[in-house]
Amino acid sequence: MNLDFNRRRFLINPKFQFRFAFYLCTWVLAVSAIFPVILNQAFTLLTQQLITSPGGPEVAYIMEARAELMKGVYQLVAVCLVAIAGISIFISHRIAGPLYKLNEYFKEATRTGVMKADLRFRTSDHFKELAENYNAMVEAVSRKSQS
Repeated sequence: MNLDFNRRRFLINPKFQFRFAFYLCTWVLAVSAIFPVILNQAFTLLTQQLITSPGGPEVAYIMEARAELMKGVYQLVAVCLVAIAGISIFISHRIAGPLYKLNEYFKEATRTGVMKADLRFRTSDHFKELAENYNAMVEAVSRKSQS
């Protein structure tokens, strides 16, 4: 089994990656829900002021502007959520990939009984210290077993 490969699958650990994206999007949605509420409240206060103010702009015009603005805000939130979901899948790929590759090395060592000290991650991956520490451990075990 050749373990020195470039990962071409983007969903290496779909369960983790989708859960990561879901949690991130949930938090962003919760935080972004505050903005439309504040805008809505501001328009409500403005409308109340205009109703009591003679000679001011038409309340119907303000209500129409409010509806258009809120529609735009909701569309922007939806676009941002889609973008954040994509970004979170990309970031989680850089997290899941090294863990997947390390797991493959463990499986290979279990299957063959031979541990190789040539684990390397891509330069853009996270947790590079895992590969370095794994390789150092294998070399230390090899030296110890040879003495």
